[in-house]
Amino acid sequence: MDKKVILILIAVFTISVLGCGQSTNREILIGKYCFNRFNQNSPKDSLFLFNDSTYIHKYWASDAKIFDVSGHWIYNSGGQEILFSGFKFFSDAGSRLPPGNWFSRVKISENNEVRLMYSEENNIYFIKVK
Repeated sequence: MDKKVILILIAVFTISVLGCGQSTNREILIGKYCFNRFNQNSPKDSLFLFNDSTYIHKYWASDAKIFDVSGHWIYNSGGQEILFSGFKFFSDAGSRLPPGNWFSRVKISENNEVRLMYSEENNIYFIKVK
């Protein structure tokens, strides 16, 4: 193969890999998150991601009941999203639905805040606090 062709192929490959956008490192995702619709200093809805790919989702209801669920998470760096298996969303009434899968897009804000998106169009998300 001609050296020029090889150099062009290397350049195209390098540009395509670098142009795919910034990938988030998995380790930055591990920690505690609070739902941004509540006061982060007094969390009502929290999500904990652990290094062993497990998570715990806890919700503190107004009547002091605590609802929680745990499962596994898988990070897809190419799609910048996390799959939470066995996930439940809670309200003060608990959860009426069985556990299911939740796909959350990972966003890094201009201030380097890690956000797990619930609704991008409404700017609702879990924000990393620790």
